[in-house]
Amino acid sequence: MIVSLGRDSLITANLLLATGITQHFTLKWETLDENDEKKQVDLSTWTVLSQIRDYRRELILDLSSHVDVSHGVLDFLLPASAMKDLKAGSGKWDVILTSSTGVVVRFLSGTVDIRSVVSKETA
Repeated sequence: MIVSLGRDSLITANLLLATGITQHFTLKWETLDENDEKKQVDLSTWTVLSQIRDYRRELILDLSSHVDVSHGVLDFLLPASAMKDLKAGSGKWDVILTSSTGVVVRFLSGTVDIRSVVSKETA
């Protein structure tokens, strides 16, 4: 019998993006304390590495500079200006967190689907 231990990431989260559109979402990390009560992990001192890559592993977009952890959560704000040059397609993404003590956690991973918007400005 073979048993596998561990995990690829804490969360699997598939991301849907639209070209040229501002995207905003917030994620928090909660654990259970000794009384099985939810306790939020304060991420304000952690660093973030997050990227979107195509299936050939080519970088599509580095999300790292678009994540604010100052309030203890992962607050993603992808401005329309960062999204405007994206091409429709698919790939993968992940979020890697590093604590001030050197603990490295692959918080989430998943697929990305980038879709073109239908409406276009006319002259």
